[in-house]
Amino acid sequence: MIKHVVYAFFLSCFVIASAKAAQGCPYASAINYADDAYQSSGGGKLWQSQKVKERDFIDRFIGAIFFPDKDDELNVGRMECAYLTGGGRRVTLRYVTQNVHERMLMESDYYWQSTVDLLGQAVHICQDSQPDNCKATPQNSTP
Repeated sequence: MIKHVVYAFFLSCFVIASAKAAQGCPYASAINYADDAYQSSGGGKLWQSQKVKERDFIDRFIGAIFFPDKDDELNVGRMECAYLTGGGRRVTLRYVTQNVHERMLMESDYYWQSTVDLLGQAVHICQDSQPDNCKATPQNSTP
């Protein structure tokens, strides 16, 4: 009986931990066009673009940008993954849950470079060739 309780405890811990696992940008080959938007989904997770008029194939990953919510919390914010289509258009995907652009926690800055955008806001940029190295952990909160 105790073995079953211990097993159930560790299993529930694993499920909770995996629900909060870091989410890397999807590979270009995993992105498809549906409902007038580009998206990549799997395991209940969804990366989605805004609505677009023209359908094209996603050619390659070009990088990710992380927008911190506040200057004093540089590791909590929103993340976007950028791609180029075969026709040369830029497409940006965001991690979405329940139609809300999810807040993320950037736990490691190994692949991220800190910089300032054109408006003077601190941002982090990831230009690694492997999209899944550009990752952050969903915070499951409201915008």
